[in-house]
Amino acid sequence: MKRRTLLLSPLPFVLSSLVNAKPIEKTETAEIVIIGAGAAGLFAAVAAKENGAGRVVLIEKNPSPFFSSTSYSAGSVNASGTLAQLKYGIQDIDGKEEFTEEILRQGNYENDKALVANYVKNAAPALDWLTEKGVELTPSTNIAFRMKRMHGCDVEVLFSEAIRLGVEIWFNAKATDLITGKGNEVLGVKYKRGRSYGNLLAQKGVILCTGGFAGDVNRVDRDIPKFAG
Repeated sequence: MKRRTLLLSPLPFVLSSLVNAKPIEKTETAEIVIIGAGAAGLFAAVAAKENGAGRVVLIEKNPSPFFSSTSYSAGSVNASGTLAQLKYGIQDIDGKEEFTEEILRQGNYENDKALVANYVKNAAPALDWLTEKGVELTPSTNIAFRMKRMHGCDVEVLFSEAIRLGVEIWFNAKATDLITGKGNEVLGVKYKRGRSYGNLLAQKGVILCTGGFAGDVNRVDRDIPKFAG
């Protein structure tokens, strides 16, 4: 099986040549390696274990999942046609076309349309999966949407489920670089954990769930010229 790297969100950290120059003290292997313990990373970890993955290692630079961008933002996720909406009497089963248009409009129609279509298709099933795990989702109002399509996400439930399923979560561990092979094939991750440096090889893939790069003003200036300065 060919390894693939799934980019759930842009890489937010600066890769340091000084860090990479440090001696590697340990090399380990896992089936799946995930970077970032917010909602996306925990979701990916739980889904991997539920689908039969062996060793799943989740790397998080903070000391707790409750320091993630998901926690800071209250974990709001937008979707159309969810079980949570039905619970509160909101009939939005046929709202995906309107939901798509609302997302495109908020992006000034510069969005990646294929990505938006994929998001609209999968957002509701993803939130329904959380509902089935016992997460209480309450649809709320957002000015961008005609109906209540914004939902909160509870990281604690995902965290508990990941632990129950045997996901290894390394807190205070920072990914510093991707290990690549021929043709930029991703083989694993270089990391710093405490004062130690190591390689974590991935047999089936690396999943990046590291949040956005809005806090890196230099990268914003470089990659989104309209927001420069």
